[in-house]
Amino acid sequence: SQVEYAIRNDVVDHLPSEGEQVGGSFSYADQGLTEDQFQKVDTDSFHQQLIGLAQHSQRVALSGMIYQDPGKTGIHDIHMNAGNDNPSRDQVGKDGMVQFYQTENDGKVHRETVYIKFQSQDLQREANEEQANS
Repeated sequence: SQVEYAIRNDVVDHLPSEGEQVGGSFSYADQGLTEDQFQKVDTDSFHQQLIGLAQHSQRVALSGMIYQDPGKTGIHDIHMNAGNDNPSRDQVGKDGMVQFYQTENDGKVHRETVYIKFQSQDLQREANEEQANS
């Protein structure tokens, strides 16, 4: 399935310290994201955009699922994890993201959040699943 992404910019009250948890459980639908904010990923330009964001950031934070294999620990599922055609695969309220933080000359901390999803995932379907589970 085609991959899509959206980027939001905002100002936050502080630069997260190393190891600080910035994500938590949330969903793209709860963030007020809409389908028209997402655009299809062109692999080369998307990679360059992420590299550019990372190079200009003081801190990069990932939110996803932690995995542990023998001898290594990592993070995966840094994308939308609900709203699938097949709801049995959904992990409602556990969407992932990538956040880039930079303190500007004015002292304000700017955050750019990258949301990633597959074209087959639907934000309204995710919202409906959340409502059914609450």
